Amino acid sequence: MQSYPNYFDQNQLYDLENDQFEQNSVNGQEGYYQVALAMKNTLQEHLSSFEHPFDLNEIEYMKSDNYHDQYQTNLNYDLNEIPWFRRDHGEFHWPRRAKQTDE
Repeated sequence: MQSYPNYFDQNQLYDLENDQFEQNSVNGQEGYYQVALAMKNTLQEHLSSFEHPFDLNEIEYMKSDNYHDQYQTNLNYDLNEIPWFRRDHGEFHWPRRAKQTDE
């Protein structure tokens, strides 16, 4: 989780030329506001064509102290140590780890 600190953020934006593994969100940083706004408006326009509502408004709970506490707790985990993650999705080899060679 330390390698993906923005994993749980509701809004994420990555500079894929400089951060191909999406480890540092630039959402909210100077110079990216207009890009994020344009992308959000494009998504909202597309979602408005759906037959059911799909709200892009921020979730208030994600600003709460309880959410913040849970977020901080999750930063202590290595994704490969979370049993349900490994069981449901197979074994991942994240970019921060050296690639394993076939024997």
